[in-house]
Amino acid sequence: MLDKLRLKFWCVIALFITSGVIFILNILYIKGVQNISNIPFPKINLGLDLVGGVHLAFKPDFNIYIAEKYQKIANDIENLQIASIDNISEYGIQIIHKAINFSEKLKKIDNSLIFNEKTGLISFTQQHLNKINDDIVNQSIEVIRNRVDAVGTKEINLYRSQADLIILQIPNKKDTTDIKQLLSSVAKLNFHLLNPANPFTHNPNLIINSRYKTIPYYSSSQDAKQKLYYVIDKNIAVNGENLSDARISFENISPSVTISFNSKGAKEFAKITAQNTGRQLAIVLDDKVISAPNINEPILSGNAVISGQFTPQEIKYLAISLKSGALPTKFTIVEEKIIDSSLGKDAIYKSAMSMICGFLLILVIMLLCYKKMGILASFGLLLNLFLTISTFAIFGITLTMPGMAGLLLTLAMAVDANVLIYEKMREFDKNKTIKITLIQNGFSGAISAITDSNITTIFATCMLLFFGSVFVKGFAISLIIGIIFSFFTAVSFIKIVAEYFARKSNQNIEKNFV
Repeated sequence: MLDKLRLKFWCVIALFITSGVIFILNILYIKGVQNISNIPFPKINLGLDLVGGVHLAFKPDFNIYIAEKYQKIANDIENLQIASIDNISEYGIQIIHKAINFSEKLKKIDNSLIFNEKTGLISFTQQHLNKINDDIVNQSIEVIRNRVDAVGTKEINLYRSQADLIILQIPNKKDTTDIKQLLSSVAKLNFHLLNPANPFTHNPNLIINSRYKTIPYYSSSQDAKQKLYYVIDKNIAVNGENLSDARISFENISPSVTISFNSKGAKEFAKITAQNTGRQLAIVLDDKVISAPNINEPILSGNAVISGQFTPQEIKYLAISLKSGALPTKFTIVEEKIIDSSLGKDAIYKSAMSMICGFLLILVIMLLCYKKMGILASFGLLLNLFLTISTFAIFGITLTMPGMAGLLLTLAMAVDANVLIYEKMREFDKNKTIKITLIQNGFSGAISAITDSNITTIFATCMLLFFGSVFVKGFAISLIIGIIFSFFTAVSFIKIVAEYFARKSNQNIEKNFV
């Protein structure tokens, strides 16, 4: 029995030492001790309010997106020959002639379209425009999070501030060049067939017929007078939305991106390449032709290679952008600022002093009330602190100022479990129960009350986590993690250590109390 208890004892001691080492290394790392960052250990991420960083506020260009939607609808109208298009803008599609039963045929193209008989304008309903706006913002947030995380930034603050304003805050960062480069690329990838008679030209205004349009070739080294343009089919041959993966590869020693389609995209790609063998297929990224290879044979594998005149840095961002998905539209940065960390250092110092003072006060009270068992409870609080900070570091959870407040509150609440256990032990001690049984009865008698109080607190905190703002969530995460570890330290760590010393020393448990 003692051997099994000894194994548990040394396991919890090893956990105490390991988490304590991670805690101390992170304290030294935060203080900026030289060469400490060279040591491989889980490093904690501090929030924007503690270490400073960059703050970007930007808006998606709603008008460009809507104009593109109207352009696609106009193409469908022309293909069906139900009206003649006069003008296309972000306000709608202006027509001059229409077929019989035009409104009914228009509804089949898109049920959310309305037609004004007086002005001849086709447009979306206001309700649908509001929905599109919400979708643009939500999709943008998801794609931007994937892109920014892909370049190594951890725990960013990214949220919707107003109807169309997105806030991006990145802790511990001073340069926004790479972030703005990721935001500047919509990364809308599509494949278009080229005009077989006139695949390319140097005239940007060349018009063959309404089915084709000219777009520039992507090349940073071209002379403006010799700039090359490709004549592509307006209709998309293969949609880039069906990409499943994008990774950097090297074709003929030059950097390129190998893309893979999902099952739907692979079928479309195989069908297009089978039906158009011998023709050129343009790879179009953000309305620029990257390359236009010949289709020599049907491509059935669902894979393709994008190569062009890219620098290694450009090919890296291209792979990241394609893998994270296309942004729905371009953005306009309306605010950019660098947040200083001086206030954060002061907040860390004051919080640390509050934690130390609170811990010492708890230690004195527990020592006066419960003597040796009070000292053991203080070690339990230390383990709780060590484990919480280690969890933040290992899982990359950002510690913010509200998170530090949650950490302080956790330490204050954690000692309650020890008080319940020790008071229960005192009740049994009146009957002069033997020491081992006294410890076991004290813990088993208080476990239900401790469990109920912790579970109800976690449930209430989860509401803050799910419905609170970004800063409230930081408080909630810290509190939940702290409560979980306070339960562990109270009912496992202290019990194991107390039983081990009681069995080993064989001393009367009464000496541990007043």
